[in-house]
Amino acid sequence: MTTLVFYCILYRMNKPIKTIITFLILSQCVLFAGGTLPFQSADQTSYVTSTESKAITSNFNQLELLYRILDQISLTPLDGNTSLDDMASALVASIGDEYSFFVPKDKAQDYQETLSGQFEGIGTYLTKTNPSLKDMKDKETYMIKVTSPFPGGPAQRAGLRSGDLISKVDGEAVDDLSATEASNLIKGKAGTKVNLTVWRGDNTFTVSIARELVDTPTVIFDRIHDHIGYLNISQFTSETSDQVKEALDTLLAEPIDSLVLDLRDNGGGNVQECEKIAGLFLDNKLIMTEKFSEASGREDKENYSSEGTLVPSSVKMVVLVNGGSASASEILTSALQDNNRAIVIGSTTFGKGVEQEVLPFNDGYLQVTIAHYYTASGEDIHKKGITPDIVVASTDYTEDQLQAIMDLTNDNVLSDYAKEHPDYTAENINTFAEENANDLLDTETLSILIRNQYLYAMDMDERPKYDLTYDKALKRAVSYMETGK
Repeated sequence: MTTLVFYCILYRMNKPIKTIITFLILSQCVLFAGGTLPFQSADQTSYVTSTESKAITSNFNQLELLYRILDQISLTPLDGNTSLDDMASALVASIGDEYSFFVPKDKAQDYQETLSGQFEGIGTYLTKTNPSLKDMKDKETYMIKVTSPFPGGPAQRAGLRSGDLISKVDGEAVDDLSATEASNLIKGKAGTKVNLTVWRGDNTFTVSIARELVDTPTVIFDRIHDHIGYLNISQFTSETSDQVKEALDTLLAEPIDSLVLDLRDNGGGNVQECEKIAGLFLDNKLIMTEKFSEASGREDKENYSSEGTLVPSSVKMVVLVNGGSASASEILTSALQDNNRAIVIGSTTFGKGVEQEVLPFNDGYLQVTIAHYYTASGEDIHKKGITPDIVVASTDYTEDQLQAIMDLTNDNVLSDYAKEHPDYTAENINTFAEENANDLLDTETLSILIRNQYLYAMDMDERPKYDLTYDKALKRAVSYMETGK
């Protein structure tokens, strides 16, 4: 699956850049802290020299001949820049790799603007297979896939979930759209709406989502029952390790005996930040191994955590994951699991175990998969994910239940009730659930729906940091912390 500009992928920069950057789609685009592109000019000559061969020379001689023939005899003149962009896109697509693609110059500005940290869109991490690789027998190869809805974002409020497939955007099929084209359909100004046709398994439904300015912190922390620390990381940016350290310093200022690390719906991010965070819990332990192609001339590399830790080994740990936990979050999860530092609770993770390098090219950007990574125990999790030690399955709904939930949203039943009963109280939640319960939606489901409506109407800093009433995975984690089983 080539990413839909650009799904939480691991980006290896050339040697002038120290950081490894993962760009996360918030409905439309890349997410990375900062207002300028984190790329510097790469020495592309070294790549050309290292890959030169008679076959390459022959192929490009033929391509040049074709270009000159068309330039001389075609009724429609060639546009040199457009031709180069099209050739670059086709050449990268010919690799047949789902995560490799070319971003042309006319899309580069959108790419750069998304690095501000605020986004006008529906707030979700998405992936999209290159249309040249589509297989009409497999929906995942031609539809947009929801990796994970952004916590608190409009997509999550509308009910989108990890694994959902989007077949149409405002009635337009996405089958033949590139990642960028699909992205441009979904993004838009705050306040405007986008209609999505969504597949969940064999069920399909339509949802209308109002785009918003999406802005949220990457680290949230609190205490549970005084003695359990709770730390939620929504993504890995260049600032995340510092934020995590500050959060842990605060939590450890008063003794805790346990820590819940919540990586659910964390689509990934900066790998070096992930490794720094691992070093807060692991003392000089293997985190993962990167394996490169022989042609690259790069040696495989074992990555270890730093020496010393911030969190004592006496503090028990649980990591919460789900199908939206991907990429860098899977690296951190597997490192803690494989080194027997934490128990993993939740559902199987997304399964992304490859890395890409991003290079500037023709005023655009070239992304190519360059490495496979393996967990500390030597496992290849790509397309398989990480299996939790304790499984807490996500709730699945029938087609009729999904439609009933969508009706509540689209008919403003939830929002109208919250406006009429503005206080976020257990009484108001229970009243709504009891008044609207039916054969399709029970009181528990309705309680969660109206609770979410209240929460999303609050400012981020006013929302409860965790939920021990309806969050089954978190409740299971706390139970494990307190009973050891």
